[in-house]
Amino acid sequence: MVAGLLAFAFAGSFALALGAFWAARLMRSLAGPVHSTWLNANVEDSSIRATVLSMTNVFGSAGEWGGGPALGGIGNAFGIRAALAGSALALLPALGLYGRAIRHHGREPELSASSQIV
Repeated sequence: MVAGLLAFAFAGSFALALGAFWAARLMRSLAGPVHSTWLNANVEDSSIRATVLSMTNVFGSAGEWGGGPALGGIGNAFGIRAALAGSALALLPALGLYGRAIRHHGREPELSASSQIV
């Protein structure tokens, strides 16, 4: 999604912009079901799962109302390409979080014996 957004932001032709737009839209449409499936499969307790799903939606909307005006300001000051590139860069921290989740197979790493508080 990040690559598609960056390609869309800096596309020099209509065909490249259209292809990048479609790629970004496809990745966004695929990410939602994969994310929901991953959460449902890795959070066993149903009461916790409901809270996690709810908080995921709350934080997603907070990112939209918090980041949207800032990106709009960037667009007004520096142009639409800068705002589109900024939106792609705002998604970069999510890549690190997904990488961490993949490395730990969706589980929190166990605390070592030396770091546990007794």
